[in-house]
Amino acid sequence: MQTRRNPVHQSGERNAFCPFYSHCLDKAVERGWEDWDCSFCSHRFNQEARPEIRLTVNDNIAYYETLYDS
Repeated sequence: MQTRRNPVHQSGERNAFCPFYSHCLDKAVERGWEDWDCSFCSHRFNQEARPEIRLTVNDNIAYYETLYDS
């Protein structure tokens, strides 16, 4: 996998799930950028760091007993 990153000093979209996001963020902070963008980076669509979300159904139903006074 290519490890070359290319953050750009401009306002735009960032890929927070890119495995190199923290490196680009460090670069932006070091250079004092308020905004940066991933539009010219070859990793802009890389989703390797996206957490896997388990989609399951829980069969437990909450059941509450209440006191009823007639």
